[in-house]
Amino acid sequence: MAVCPKCASPVETPLGCPSCGTLFPIEQDPDPFEAFGLAPRFRVDKEDLRRRMLRFSRMTHPDFFANAGPEMLERAERASAILNASH
Repeated sequence: MAVCPKCASPVETPLGCPSCGTLFPIEQDPDPFEAFGLAPRFRVDKEDLRRRMLRFSRMTHPDFFANAGPEMLERAERASAILNASH
């Protein structure tokens, strides 16, 4: 499992760290399974996916990064777009 470079907490998604709120730079868009921190499989627990969507959406929502500078705002917008496209 990956760890956050800022706080060393385990992270479930390549988009950011829910523990400290750091959004990571995204070199290449993750596939939907990666974006939600799920193992690829045919059947996905809908309730688990819903919980992950809500948790990761709160973490990446651009409104929370409006005053964080243009780079962080851009990361938030891209991460939110990836989540919305993956859902």
